[in-house]
Amino acid sequence: MGVSEGGEILSQEFPALERYVAVESIGRGKYGKVFLATDKQTSERVAIKRLRVDPKEATLKVREAGGELRDVPASIAIEIKVLRLLNNDHVVKLLDVIYAATDIFLVFEYMKHDLCGLIHRHKFSAPEIKCYLKQILEGLHYCHLNGVMHRDIKSANLLVSGKGVLKLADFGMSTPIPETPRPLHCGVVTLWNRPPELLLGFSSYGPAVDMWSLGCVFAELLVCQSILPGKDEKQQLSWIFKMCGTPDETSWPGVSKSPVYAKFVAENGKKPRRLRKAFNNVDPRALDLLEQMLTLNPEKRITAEQALLSDYLWTEPLACAPAELPISHEACTEMRSKLDRKKQHQQPQQHQQPAKRKLERAKPSSHGSSTIATATAATAKRDEQQQLKASPSPWQRSQAPTPKPWETATLAC
Repeated sequence: MGVSEGGEILSQEFPALERYVAVESIGRGKYGKVFLATDKQTSERVAIKRLRVDPKEATLKVREAGGELRDVPASIAIEIKVLRLLNNDHVVKLLDVIYAATDIFLVFEYMKHDLCGLIHRHKFSAPEIKCYLKQILEGLHYCHLNGVMHRDIKSANLLVSGKGVLKLADFGMSTPIPETPRPLHCGVVTLWNRPPELLLGFSSYGPAVDMWSLGCVFAELLVCQSILPGKDEKQQLSWIFKMCGTPDETSWPGVSKSPVYAKFVAENGKKPRRLRKAFNNVDPRALDLLEQMLTLNPEKRITAEQALLSDYLWTEPLACAPAELPISHEACTEMRSKLDRKKQHQQPQQHQQPAKRKLERAKPSSHGSSTIATATAATAKRDEQQQLKASPSPWQRSQAPTPKPWETATLAC
């Protein structure tokens, strides 16, 4: 394989990757790096996600292409199983899985852009916003219909092809929708898009978490920036209540059972809902839909299926076709946007005194029956025990390393 950043030649270390020729590094995250490569057999561009294997992590059985079963770290196994199950025009396609001693490589179809990068490059018209939103909803509705919660919907995880087709990607935090309530981890979803039920420490939740996150993305499409940029979980909840109002037992029955609700309200007071005032220049139908997505009570939050039928998507001007979207020839991604902002931030400071630079503060980083079997009784019990052992405050729990979402899950596809 070609040379990645740092001069690393992957094919010399991993002969199984000889089929692919690397072009460049195009992304990195908590769990690994992503490389743009060319498939020598098909001449197609692909994206290869390199994941480090943790030998201490619990494993699940994954069936290889030849039919053999292999033990794979649970955090990677679930992503593989979910992606093999899902087959939709708006879900990124997993093309190949390559195993090495210390790494696993996931080979995906290559998508040139992500929505985060495009938002920083363009201000979209109403038909363009509707086109993107409709595609996200179609992909999300398909996932929920097939029993999968994504749990990390954000603009950087929504990939866009050169022809304007949008696909959900990065299923590393996804989980089966429980058929019966059971404790799940609250430390999922990128902070700025994390729903209030997780911030309040409610461990029994469902696909409504994805709809809150989508509401944050929808708002980002409308105003070209994230609207709830908290620096930690406590501040994030403060942002949410200032924008969406403070819930009570009338609007959200059971909310007072949260381990942090009473103290938080006592310290911060109750806030009125001001979402409509903040978005007073937005199309009223778009605002109606946004309000339904950013509903604090998850039981009352709109579903993906309902949102697809909303007045906003079916009134003039209608959504444009994907091919009509303004797509740059140059790749527009979150990583490139961050690099551009870093360069812009550094240039004006070149002639400033060092003392002034010390005062600069970095900007926070942005961001029905299930076809998947749910966890076994033993696994669910262990998950529940982990919740009971945790600190009463979800904010205190967040200070420790967040457990990988698949450490206690078992799936059979």
